Amino acid sequence: MYVEIFKRLRSLGVDVGSAEGTGDQVFKLKGSEESVRSVVNRLYLASKGKEAFNELLIGIDTNKDRLTVVILADGQIFETKELRIEETTRYLEEVISEYPHRRLRIGVGVGNLHGRQVYEMLRKEIPFVKMVDERGTSSRNPYIEVKDRDVRAAYAIAIRSAI
Repeated sequence: MYVEIFKRLRSLGVDVGSAEGTGDQVFKLKGSEESVRSVVNRLYLASKGKEAFNELLIGIDTNKDRLTVVILADGQIFETKELRIEETTRYLEEVISEYPHRRLRIGVGVGNLHGRQVYEMLRKEIPFVKMVDERGTSSRNPYIEVKDRDVRAAYAIAIRSAI
């Protein structure tokens, strides 16, 4: 768990060696039930002198048998995940509870039948989920430097959900 926490913090640009108290906070977790995601978020926010992210954007790109989800916290990619449709609601509930935030937007790309089905399913549990036109989201874009086509689309969908 400790190795994963340090790797994730480094990938987010946190200098773990100099982040005041970071090591102490991680080692206090022994026996804790807190998830790696929750710990990373808490320590990241502490390193920035914040208690919560200003904006949490979640973008969902829909494909035939799987979804690609991107989690953006204050404009930075924190997480990407491929899911089956039936895993989506539980995953989103976990993410929402483990990312302290002030504002939340969730966008679902509805460029195909699966997108509309996912949107309708999520809308029952999360009423503020938004349909997003995903035309052009997977195209190369000089502003989005993400190689994976589905992750790039989910990223663009997350950004469009805030509009």
